[in-house]
Amino acid sequence: MKRILKIIFKINRDYGQESPNNTYFCFIKFLPMKNILSKGILGIGLMIGLASCKKSDSPLTKVTPSNLDSIAARYYEQYLKLYPLDATAQGDIRYNDQLPINIDKDFISGEIAFYSSVQKQLEQVDYKSLPDEDKVVYDVLDYSLKDKIEAYAYHPEYIPFTQFGGLPLTFPLYGSGQGNQPFKTEKDYSDWLKRMEKFPEWMNAAADNFREGVNNKMVLPKKLVVKMIPQMKAEEITTTDMEKIFLRTRKKFS
Repeated sequence: MKRILKIIFKINRDYGQESPNNTYFCFIKFLPMKNILSKGILGIGLMIGLASCKKSDSPLTKVTPSNLDSIAARYYEQYLKLYPLDATAQGDIRYNDQLPINIDKDFISGEIAFYSSVQKQLEQVDYKSLPDEDKVVYDVLDYSLKDKIEAYAYHPEYIPFTQFGGLPLTFPLYGSGQGNQPFKTEKDYSDWLKRMEKFPEWMNAAADNFREGVNNKMVLPKKLVVKMIPQMKAEEITTTDMEKIFLRTRKKFS
């Protein structure tokens, strides 16, 4: 089976896809660390690259070199469940009604546990027996998993969004039906309504995280924060006229 692992550098992540990469990139802008950016970019590339891997639904009962595809595919599938906005952005509509609170402590603990479990699966693979193309998959996946776990040591959840991007800035695009989640059917719109119900909970978690960041002296520079305040007061976020922005697409189904 011939596979090509494509490392695609998606620098213009729009933060509607709230993955650890997004929060991580937001945070590294303020960390005086060498090489962390290049690591993060490689991790983002893996998300897209794994999409080209052969997928299998068979359980990982016996991990051998030939099952590396299963490990990679199952990792990618679980990632989409963890981050359904990424799935939506990639055209996978199965999770269009979901919005996990991915900045919550419990969510992060479960995510790290998942990454650790995949690492253990990789450890059972005989690396030396792999063909070169599979070694590339192994190396990138292994590197990405370690990098993701390491990133949480710096508590990126303390800065859930910035003036450059974040869920509060991109979520209205989903509600417009003009972005990654178009409303072509009544179910599309129904899925959006279910997803929207979780947004206040996400924002409450973000407020709590910002406060915790203050308590731990891990905050954004003041000059950046003052630019975020007008954004949070933008009409798309504060309007009470739901018909003006969010309910116009409802007319399609009238």
